[in-house]
Order: sequence, then C-alpha cells, then structure tokens
Amino acid sequence: MYTSNFGGTTEFCCPEFFHTGSCQPFLADIWAMMVTLYVIIFRRYPFLNPDEIKRCQLDLKFLQSRISEELYDLFTSTLTHQPYHRLTMHEIEKHDWVQQPFHMELYSWNTVTQNSLEETFLTGNHLPSGEDDNSNDHSFASLTRQIQNQFNLFDKNKKDIKSDKNDLVAYLNCKHASI
Repeated sequence: MYTSNFGGTTEFCCPEFFHTGSCQPFLADIWAMMVTLYVIIFRRYPFLNPDEIKRCQLDLKFLQSRISEELYDLFTSTLTHQPYHRLTMHEIEKHDWVQQPFHMELYSWNTVTQNSLEETFLTGNHLPSGEDDNSNDHSFASLTRQIQNQFNLFDKNKKDIKSDKNDLVAYLNCKHASI
C-alpha cells in the first residue's frame, strides 16, 4: 500500500516521496524514526532539504568518528535510499545497538550530550570546537530560525487576511446602508 499524502516536516520525509510523490507508510515511518534518533544523538539533521534527502548521502566520515560500529550499522542500514533495503521494525528491535545493555543510573545528561543546552540549542554550535562544518546548517538554531520565519510569514498573511476581511465588512456595510 502506497500513499501520496505527506503530513510532516520536510527533514523527516523519506527520499522516495521526493522521487515518486508517494511512499509506503511503514517504510517511511522507519526513515522518520531513524532521522529522529539521529537528531537526538547529534542535535543536527542528517539531511536538511529535499535535494539532500533525494541524494541520501550520509556524512560517513562524520558518523564513523563519533559513534559505535553498531550504531553506525543501524544508521547505514535504515537511512538508505532504497526503501526495501531498510531494516524492518522487527530487524531494528533485534539489532545489536538496540539490544545492548543500558543502565540509566550510569548516565547524566551533560555526559551524554557533551555540550550545554544553551551552546547547542540556542547558538547552533553543534560541532566540537575547532571543527568546521562545511555543509549546510543542520542545527536546531537553524530549525528555530526556519520556524520563526514561518510564523512571521503566517502572521503577515493573517494580518493581510484580517485587513481584507475588514475591508469587505466595511464595503458590505456601506452597500447595505445605501439600500
């Protein structure tokens, strides 16, 4: 079963949707889930726009230098261009990275993230100091700017509509008064 309806954020949309205008919902959900995991871990998007998503080329050098072999395998097995080559939910559940032991009491937020929240979320400094990100801005600060721009556009359109509505009401009142 395929769908041509997409309701969501562009950065989470699967590549096949941009190629064909449709996708298989369960495979698209796996893609979106793995983009979410990527964002949680790296605080940046793996792909920022439809062209990057269509090319579906993960920055393998970036990945390999920062994560375990198991997590690297999970990302490269799910964030792949061919939807039917992606791991299934059952395979993800059985994956070594998902099945590894986890003891919450051994972790602290600052240790896991390695950065303060202000540094990462508000300024967009998502790479360790001294590293240069020569790609597009994949940070949460970029997302925040995009959202703010959308709200500003929405507010402008809303004001324009309200102004048009007021003009129409004034016109109708004037018409009604002249009858």
